[in-house]
Amino acid sequence: MILQSKNRTPLIFPLIFGVLAWLLYESTNVHGLIWGDAGEFIAVSKILGIGHAYGHPLFWLLGRIAIMLMPGDPAAAMNHLTAFFSALTCGTATILAIRWLPEGLKSWQKWTAASLPVLVLMTSEIVWGQAVFTEVYNIQALFIILALLNWDNYFRDDGDIRHFAVATFFWALSITLGLYVGLLVVLPILFWFVWDKKQIQLSSSLLVILALIAGFSIWIYLPVRSLVKPPYMHSNIDSLHSLINYLSRSQYSAEHIAGSVAIPYFLWKSVKVFFSNLDIAGSILVLGGVFSMIRARTRQLLPYALTTGLLILIFGVILPLTLNFRQIYGMGVYFTPILLLSIPIMVSGAGLIVKQLHRSVFWILILIAMFSGVSRYMSIDLSGHTFTEKYLNYISTTLPQGASIAANSDETHYPLLYDVFAQGNASQYNLWYVRESEPVETWLKRLENPGTIVNNYGPYLKAISDYDLTSLAGSFFTSSNNDSLAKRLNNGFLKLFSLDADAIQELHPVERIDGAVLWSKHARYWTTWSERLKYTDPEGAREKYAQAIHAMYKAYEFDDFSYMASFYAGNLAQMMLLAGHLDNAESFAKQGLNRYPYSVECLQALAGVYYQTNRAEQAENIRSRIKNLNQKTDH
Repeated sequence: MILQSKNRTPLIFPLIFGVLAWLLYESTNVHGLIWGDAGEFIAVSKILGIGHAYGHPLFWLLGRIAIMLMPGDPAAAMNHLTAFFSALTCGTATILAIRWLPEGLKSWQKWTAASLPVLVLMTSEIVWGQAVFTEVYNIQALFIILALLNWDNYFRDDGDIRHFAVATFFWALSITLGLYVGLLVVLPILFWFVWDKKQIQLSSSLLVILALIAGFSIWIYLPVRSLVKPPYMHSNIDSLHSLINYLSRSQYSAEHIAGSVAIPYFLWKSVKVFFSNLDIAGSILVLGGVFSMIRARTRQLLPYALTTGLLILIFGVILPLTLNFRQIYGMGVYFTPILLLSIPIMVSGAGLIVKQLHRSVFWILILIAMFSGVSRYMSIDLSGHTFTEKYLNYISTTLPQGASIAANSDETHYPLLYDVFAQGNASQYNLWYVRESEPVETWLKRLENPGTIVNNYGPYLKAISDYDLTSLAGSFFTSSNNDSLAKRLNNGFLKLFSLDADAIQELHPVERIDGAVLWSKHARYWTTWSERLKYTDPEGAREKYAQAIHAMYKAYEFDDFSYMASFYAGNLAQMMLLAGHLDNAESFAKQGLNRYPYSVECLQALAGVYYQTNRAEQAENIRSRIKNLNQKTDH
């Protein structure tokens, strides 16, 4: 297959797809606040603070402009901004798709062959799912697609060094959510050997270096704002060392969970995530693109295909050895660069299909892609989401004036950040962020007048039981010296989160996942109380433990589908085992292992069940698996 070296793109075609994407994303956009990082991003943009790594200073600055241009609801302003950038990504991807159309296509063949890959991208869960609320992934995708487009221009016959410099600039901007994106630099290196080498002069090299510096210069924002000391700083960037630690995310733990034993599983999962986002139509196009490479023995697609395969291997082989892959793999958005790299491959496959097969076959593929998009609508549509704002209202209206909130989870902390800094409710309560590894005494010293302390980590009760304490552990509780507040907080939480199975199924997946996190913290709280009472009040301890089991069951009921389901099922199985419910313990352990076969929690519970039911050989086999896991992991 020979590529057109001067395939010009009519402006109208990318504009049409950009507008269609924008209408789709706006129609499913959340109208207010959502769980996750959104609360922090909006708060940081409003006050120009410093959010968690990686974040992106340019996104925060653009968010500040959006909030100024669209006064009223800061969350709505930044949701619109995200939808706009997501649509811009799809429009720009259309330009890249058209440039890869093969020679000899009729007019209708060109537009249909370019349309289908863009339609697959537009309605993929990765792109669409991150376009409907405030998130930075799709602005990173825009930088990546602009880098790809300019690298592609450079290696065409009419390309010049300015294209390479512009590509380098956008590539530098894209390294925001994981340094693995830096592996995209492999693409131009591969291009270098696939196409004829171009001579680069010293002056040209300096231009590329300046573009690289310009792209990375946006990070100057971090030390500059740290000097000003804005009201909220996730990290204080006051030295080169602290900047490097911030960008490398050293402040986050990277516990291993399976090591090398899980590589086949995660490699299969990585491939599955990639093709599940392509769906049937996109997968057929990718296979067609690979076939066209083999059939025509063309080299042009190799850089895209090899870089795509390399990034999949990174997720499936290297990350399980180094990071908490249960967390990383659960965030499918990290596969966005891989999906973008597949566009030229899909276009080549579409060109082959449309030339070799009847027109009706191709239209069937388009209908399949459209059907996939429609089927995703209900699971992605956030236009009716109100759960987070109800939760925030529940907190702000129930807590006493001047309470100190020491949150140690994003699910709790980020909505409160939004309330304090974006909504301007800073006078109602004091907000602190506490990591589980931080000694309780450290953050207690920061509180001149503790008053009512709100915390979401049950074990802290052991250290701060002398205070007038309210603990946020998914729900709110208090020590015995403030029972009326405890009842109001607890009743409010139960009213909001005690949904039946049918109501839970109707919730958006985002709502279900974060509801599960809060219920699991509720369980940890009651477990802590049970441990405190087991010697002084055995009956009370059993009562508290029953409440802990109920809470963990609710966590699993909320989230029995995501990567965290095995964790909830495993903990529930262990709790059932301790309570003597062996059949239930075995059932939940096996359910969790079906979700994630290397769950230590599930394996430990299952081994315990086997020992207590005289299945010693099976128990020893499970113990051997656990020992093998522990030898190859830090978990």
